[in-house]
Amino acid sequence: MNEASINAPAAKPEEETTFEYDPAYINSLRELYVMGRLWVASLVWSMGYCAIFAYRSPDTNEPVTIIWGVPGWVMWGIALPWIVSSVATIWFALFYIREDDADLLAAEASLEDCSRKSEGDVL
Repeated sequence: MNEASINAPAAKPEEETTFEYDPAYINSLRELYVMGRLWVASLVWSMGYCAIFAYRSPDTNEPVTIIWGVPGWVMWGIALPWIVSSVATIWFALFYIREDDADLLAAEASLEDCSRKSEGDVL
C-alpha cells in the first residue's frame, strides 16, 4: 500500500436509498405463497393418506372399499385433493389474482405498436 491510500480520508457513506418492490412482483409473491401452500397441503394429504390406507399387510382380510369402481384410498387420497386443487385453482384465477398496473399494460401495448411500425418500415 502506498502512503496516499493510507492517509486518504474515509469515504462518506452514501445516503440510504429506500428500495420499493414493483407491485407486479409483490402480487406474484402473494400468488406464489397461496398456490405454494395449496400444493404443499395437497402433497401432504395425498402422501399421508395413501401411505396409511393404501398399503395392507398380507395377513389383513379386510376387503378394499370400492367407490365408483375405484379403490377408496385412491378416491380419498388422490382424486379428492385433485378435485379440491382444481376448484381452488379456478377460484384463484377468477377472483384472487389481481391485474397489474394499467399504466404498465398501456406502456407495453404502445411499445408493441412501435415495434410493429418499425418492422413495417424495414419491409
